[in-house]
Amino acid sequence: MLENSLIKRKNKAGFRPLALFLALCIVISQMIIFSVPSHAIVVPYKNIAAGKAVNASNWTGDDESFAKATDQQLGSKWCSGYTKDRKFLMLDLGALYEINRWTVYHAYREDPNFVTRDFRLTYSEKNGGPWETADIVTNNTFCITSRYTKTFMARYIILEIDYADQLNNDCARITEIGLTYIPRVNLALNKNVTASQSYYYESPDKAVNGAYLTQSDKWCTGWTWNKKWLTVDLGEVRSIKRFKIIHAGAVEIYYPEYNTKDFTILKSNDGVNWEAVYQVRGNTRSLTEEEFPTAISARYVKLQIDQGQLYNDSCARIYEFELYDN
Repeated sequence: MLENSLIKRKNKAGFRPLALFLALCIVISQMIIFSVPSHAIVVPYKNIAAGKAVNASNWTGDDESFAKATDQQLGSKWCSGYTKDRKFLMLDLGALYEINRWTVYHAYREDPNFVTRDFRLTYSEKNGGPWETADIVTNNTFCITSRYTKTFMARYIILEIDYADQLNNDCARITEIGLTYIPRVNLALNKNVTASQSYYYESPDKAVNGAYLTQSDKWCTGWTWNKKWLTVDLGEVRSIKRFKIIHAGAVEIYYPEYNTKDFTILKSNDGVNWEAVYQVRGNTRSLTEEEFPTAISARYVKLQIDQGQLYNDSCARIYEFELYDN
């Protein structure tokens, strides 16, 4: 009996450190998971790139390292050094952000010939891609490049240097890179909206309320194989130049397969007779913003869901549907 008692005590003593270790692992894993924001972030007007993690293809030393490109100091710069190899800056913003404007300060203070001639901005929601091109600049001679793009959503950004300066392609010099979101007037905001169906409290009005901070702040059809659509009544005929859709991956970041794959935009002035004006097929992104080939005039705009998810059409989730006249 005494021997059995000693064995039990040893087992208990040996079990306690193991249990504590496993519990600690669970806590740490949860801390890592929840340290990343669970939804995309919208920060109007502020420089999203400021102080963010950055890396580069190459650099000359600590005085001209990649960190200088996001330190908000125009007296410092990133310099690649003299090389014929690929030259780029890569930023990790730490979370998904909406972006529609980017700025590059070139090293014109040292020498106008140091101004970057050809470069482009690419982005990805996930580390390792897929990468998409947001904007391309060629034959630049300006000291500061500041450009609008269609709104995109990204965590990772690459500034790709295609031709490093005005004379040759030997050395890239970037003083600062900035990324911003500039809000515009959303014609669909808080307008009357109807839908084919909805799932309990995830009603169609959630798609035009201008917010998407929680997983319940969306229009969701629930599980159904029936036709799925969302219609916005603007109250009067308006001129519309572009649309934006926030898909499920912007908030449910661990389920990008919930992004709407195929959809069609239709217009109408009476809510009865419809005309298709834009179609998207094979979407995988968490944000879609596109400009109509020519501005449309409509009172009613319908978002028709042709395939609600990447792998099947069993459910549609739309966090925001926005319309713009500029």
